[in-house]
Amino acid sequence: MTLVNIFLIFLILSASALCIFVIIYLKRISEQVEAVRRDIHQLVENTIPILSNLEKVTQRASRIVTEAEGYWEKIDHSIRNLLGKISIFSSWKIFRYLRS
Repeated sequence: MTLVNIFLIFLILSASALCIFVIIYLKRISEQVEAVRRDIHQLVENTIPILSNLEKVTQRASRIVTEAEGYWEKIDHSIRNLLGKISIFSSWKIFRYLRS
């Protein structure tokens, strides 16, 4: 056997080992990608109900804020009416005081 044949055999064995290594490495990467895909799918499946609940909570909060704004307008209107009546009464009282 010549030196070239020995190098050729060594080169073929190295290429074969490299191919086997690449196949094993790609298989591991494929398994990891599949695991990540499953995790993402599970995350999406768990997130959908949470987002649905969040949407319901947001709608309820919006309804409560709208109702509170309505109540606040009624209270503000009542306070303004009361202040108007009190100011009329106090003007009348001052007028009676000045008259006496």
